[in-house]
Amino acid sequence: MVAETDAVPAFEHTRPSYPVHIVVVPKLHTPSLVDLVDLVDGGEELLLKVLTVTRDVAARVQEEHGAARVTTNLGSYQESKHLLGGDHQVAPPSSPEQPQFRGWSGSCRT
Repeated sequence: MVAETDAVPAFEHTRPSYPVHIVVVPKLHTPSLVDLVDLVDGGEELLLKVLTVTRDVAARVQEEHGAARVTTNLGSYQESKHLLGGDHQVAPPSSPEQPQFRGWSGSCRT
């Protein structure tokens, strides 16, 4: 576990696409960031908790690796933030400047 609060854990991705790939997700199943406030009682408070953990972990990744990227999956995924860092954090894996990464399918799914 990279970080954890009463409502939000942050952990290393089980199939990372980047050298540093940390997932921040609410413990309460939340379908999507888009639906969070409307579908979850206390959604605004939960969103703040998710973003606070995301900010704190991103600051640590940035300090250690020089930069960090935060992405959000929408659609059929559980609401989650992905903190990406390491040697390839600046350009997306599909860019010509960067090699393809293990686990990268060429879409937003990782």
